[in-house]
Amino acid sequence: MTNNARTLLVLAAIAVGAGCSGNPVTLTPQRLGSPGAGATAHPTTRPTATPSVTATPTSASTGTSSVDQKVAALNGVQTFYATLPHQNVDADLQALAAHMVSSKAFSSAYEALGGISATFPDGSPAIVFADKIELLGEPTPAARPRAPIPQATDVLTGPLSGPTQHEIAFLVNDNTGERGAFTPTRQLAYANAFINMGFAAAGYGVDAQDISLDTIVALGSNHPIDYLAIDTHGFLSYPAATSSPAGMARGVPNAVATATATPFYANLSDSDMDDASAQKYAADIAAGKVIASIAISSGKSGRLPAWGFTPAFLLENLKFNPGATVNNGSCWGANQLIFGNVAAAFAAAGVGRYNGWTKLVAGTDADQTDAYVFDRLLGEQSPSITGLDAYTTQQNPAQRPFGLTASFNNLSAENRSGPLGTGVSQTSEAYNVSDYGDSRNFTAPPFGSSAAFFYISYNSALADSNDALVVPSIATMAVAEGTPNSTLTLTGYFTSARGMVMDNLGSANVPLTVESWTNTQIVADLPPASSGLGGMIAVVSPTNITGPAVPLTYWQGTLTYNETADISDFGDYTGSGMGSLSIPITVGIRADVAPMVPTIDASPVPQNLYISDLTPDSTGSLNTYQGTFSSSGSSPGCSPCSDIDPPGPRRSAVRRDGHVPAGSQRKRNSNARAGDKPFADTGTATITSSGPVALTPYVTSNYIKLSSLLNPVNAGANCNSAQAGPAASGGGNVACPGFGFAATNAGTCSDNQGGALCASAEDYGAQIGDPSSQYGDDQDYNSTPSTLVFTMNPATYTITVSSTAGTVYSQNFSDESEDTDTITGTFSAPVFPPAAASPAPMARVRRK
Repeated sequence: MTNNARTLLVLAAIAVGAGCSGNPVTLTPQRLGSPGAGATAHPTTRPTATPSVTATPTSASTGTSSVDQKVAALNGVQTFYATLPHQNVDADLQALAAHMVSSKAFSSAYEALGGISATFPDGSPAIVFADKIELLGEPTPAARPRAPIPQATDVLTGPLSGPTQHEIAFLVNDNTGERGAFTPTRQLAYANAFINMGFAAAGYGVDAQDISLDTIVALGSNHPIDYLAIDTHGFLSYPAATSSPAGMARGVPNAVATATATPFYANLSDSDMDDASAQKYAADIAAGKVIASIAISSGKSGRLPAWGFTPAFLLENLKFNPGATVNNGSCWGANQLIFGNVAAAFAAAGVGRYNGWTKLVAGTDADQTDAYVFDRLLGEQSPSITGLDAYTTQQNPAQRPFGLTASFNNLSAENRSGPLGTGVSQTSEAYNVSDYGDSRNFTAPPFGSSAAFFYISYNSALADSNDALVVPSIATMAVAEGTPNSTLTLTGYFTSARGMVMDNLGSANVPLTVESWTNTQIVADLPPASSGLGGMIAVVSPTNITGPAVPLTYWQGTLTYNETADISDFGDYTGSGMGSLSIPITVGIRADVAPMVPTIDASPVPQNLYISDLTPDSTGSLNTYQGTFSSSGSSPGCSPCSDIDPPGPRRSAVRRDGHVPAGSQRKRNSNARAGDKPFADTGTATITSSGPVALTPYVTSNYIKLSSLLNPVNAGANCNSAQAGPAASGGGNVACPGFGFAATNAGTCSDNQGGALCASAEDYGAQIGDPSSQYGDDQDYNSTPSTLVFTMNPATYTITVSSTAGTVYSQNFSDESEDTDTITGTFSAPVFPPAAASPAPMARVRRK
């Protein structure tokens, strides 16, 4: 090997690890799965490795080789390989290396990982890619065959997208002679999945292109990359120090690798070797970033010689948005010999994730793993929007999107299945494993396993800063009803930068006012009731990617509260009487009750039917408010009494928060002055309604927060104050908020004692749901109020109402006895219910 040749290869190898110079970048590879998971050892008898064959340079084998001569030499490699028996790849490659040197077309050749490393007589490098067993003709001992989809013609013929700020690029080997190993229709389908989810409409460039040198260079102009997929041949040489155990050495390492102790990695492009391309990329060829190559196959004719390229060529030409992902689906791209250096070089260019396979990987396995990740990243839809159901198994019912990190991390948790399988059992192989029986994997580092594993180099500081591939995903929603604005709290997976929350509660999609935003929680204001109360809620990323909409379901019901009082005292007087009131109430409630998927591919979990309060459109009216009382006892009494309010309409002492202020209980005439005129002991009082009176809803949030202080007996045996979100297993999740209404100037009292009997009694208001009375502020009384239960059918999301009668210490009739109360009602069909295909166990909410 000439000194010039050695210099060229050394430059290529150093360029791969350029990220380690100056400011070193240290990345710890993340391995998914255990070393033995899904792996099968193949300690079969193998031929003894033969030394590298090196020709002695002669006048006929030295000098400058033209591009035509190199093309002819590489075509001769393919022609000879087609004549070999194809029973053992190692034996065939060793025979091929010997033939390459004896033909005088090459000065040296040796078997490396995934092919043959060689030099031409002029000292320039050459690579023979032999990494795809699907093309090489060797019998496969794998437990299951793969199912490639052959194509007769080139698939990726469309032009590159226009200039953009965000690029999603799929670069794949589109050579028609290699359809057993690569299926570009899949990469085209994956690109279409992003397009169908709105990425192109949002201004992204989404491209599936042949992996030519020209395409790589074109992407470097006005196409900063957020996601790059590479699917082509991979090749790896390694120095003697990392050779496999004795008796299993793969040839003799090449002189350059031995001299530099630096493994060498390259991929194959679709760019055919000719004079024009040689001139165009002369500088890269001289630097060892572009290398004369060919991929061999067992057929009589393979593909034309093409240019190989190193990671340094990619880094030289491509631009990456901070935190971008590079997914290398080729063989050896994450092998331990080069993974750290390659990942560090990409990290230095701003890449947050560099992923790849440790050894020889089946093309269909790599494609199937990619389909799984894209499907979970974009979110399943029913019917499918992405079209990925043709390539991977989807959940039923469909689930929400998850991020790249969660999708990659879940690869080791599930086994391969779905349309890209062949019906043979796949239960032993996870998505992060590819073991198709190539014996070369068993004797390549890491030694002892025939499986290739999917590795991820993850720089969280970079990767988590990239929002471009985030499809916003709502996990749960909770409404806090209030005045003037109700608020909506969303949890899930969102962008770090603030986007928008859209709703169609009214006649059109409108953005909500966002109060706070993180990548896991958003709080936004809901519009007034006049704009609508139920609808579809969606989150939009800063790059205008809209996540799946989630229904905020609304119900309206009609309830009737009835209270009957046996009046045994009235103000300061004992006696007997009866009172009754009837309050029809139109109530609205809204909640997120769609079953949610907590983690990737987990079963949907039902959510609690949780209502913080009634919706702002809830109204009530006091239709009936009446009572009579006849006194039979005496009192110190006075007529008129200066400390007693005059008869007539009374204003309820109940505040809007439902509490009775201290000191506003019954006004006794204990301060009657001497000389006041008492009235007869046997007076009669009548309470009559002032007419239909609008009821004001309580603002109940003040005491919902005190639910833990409520009397547990009165709270109900099944009440555990469940909050919004997924229901715990085993049921018993019952939310127990309170709601109430109060009427002012509700009634008029008249008596036959000149107003004195009425004046000694309570104010004449009516209320329902007063916590001070229902939960026994006055410990002299044992209230057991009626309980109203809303029960939701999780298949139809309809709500039925049931109740129990109770007794309650009430101030509605100025008596000091317990009254009987009941409440009944019905709810209309829900507005914007979740899809009926998502049944879940019954959830209940108790109302007090």
